[in-house]
Amino acid sequence: MSRHLTPLDVCIALIAPLKDLGEIGGVNQKSAYNWRVGSGWRAAGDIPPVAARRILAYAEARSLGVEPRHLLCGARLPQIEAILAARGMSEGDVARHLMERGLLLKVAAE
Repeated sequence: MSRHLTPLDVCIALIAPLKDLGEIGGVNQKSAYNWRVGSGWRAAGDIPPVAARRILAYAEARSLGVEPRHLLCGARLPQIEAILAARGMSEGDVARHLMERGLLLKVAAE
């Protein structure tokens, strides 16, 4: 079974670090940090609709491979790895990128 990423995790992996997503979404720079925590109307990792539309427009304008479904449902990790690989990243670069974004834990070699 592969790991499922939330919509917020997908954005962190494919678009920008968390610190930049609030501004991309047209809200306060620190707003994206609150998206990690659920609210009365939104699950943890979900992105508010207005911000999600702006993030999608940003991603589409830059051909980043983000689909509307990613911002609604998230995605499985292999899907995200495939998008990053299609951008020309090697397997090692993909793993390093995801670790730097806090989405993969570094596993010690046995």
